[in-house]
Amino acid sequence: MLVGVAQLLLLLLFGHFVYKLRLGHSAFAMIATATAVVGSMTGLAAVVAAFVRTREQAVPVGLAVTFVLASLGGLFWPLYDLPRAMQVIARLLVTTWSMSAIQDVMLRGRSLTGVSAELLLLVGYGLICFLVASRLFRYGEEANW
Repeated sequence: MLVGVAQLLLLLLFGHFVYKLRLGHSAFAMIATATAVVGSMTGLAAVVAAFVRTREQAVPVGLAVTFVLASLGGLFWPLYDLPRAMQVIARLLVTTWSMSAIQDVMLRGRSLTGVSAELLLLVGYGLICFLVASRLFRYGEEANW
């Protein structure tokens, strides 16, 4: 998770200094948002890892989950371009809430209190995923990693 947070923050800083990307008014809100986003996605990755048995299975399953969540969560195109039924589904996805929190900090200049509801949701999602993954994970079984 620490590596993921560092990577996301480095990418955002690169965009800021090279492409003049605005990161919002609150560095603390951006760091907290990056941490919550990466934490929730790390929890989801743990659930995916609990379902696969080999490294060869992990790559295609992980990519499939990533592309489905990205496409339904507003990372490839705006949510308003999706059909109404897909917009309802998108409201249940972690990627939708991640994009919303990042956009609120970067584009709307919201502070930590302005994104606190989204961050709590992301942290809760990550914790629930970790709990589910710990129940699903097969301890003691030999993995082919």
